[in-house]
Amino acid sequence: MKPSSTSIIWKLTLPIIGFFILVLVGFSVLLPINLATNTENETIVAAVNSASQFKQLRSYYSEHIVKTLVGHVDGVSASTDHKNIPGVIPVPATFMHDMSAVMSIENIKF
Repeated sequence: MKPSSTSIIWKLTLPIIGFFILVLVGFSVLLPINLATNTENETIVAAVNSASQFKQLRSYYSEHIVKTLVGHVDGVSASTDHKNIPGVIPVPATFMHDMSAVMSIENIKF
């Protein structure tokens, strides 16, 4: 029996093959675009969360550490020049700068 173009098998197979080819082309075009968009959105969310955590850490340090020690404990002061000086703690901005440097050296992701 010779297959002809009018055979039921060809009438069913060709549209199915065509559909799968169309789906594969669609996925190959849309998937990279969606992956790039999702990656960008997730990166932005992670960056905003990190910035928020740093703001909370700085606020906590300012409110609970600096205000508690400076003016209440004799011989303790806050300064940008604090390293290797007894009785001197870093101001909040310097503290955050120092923490960022430590985290980047140790490759810690916040």
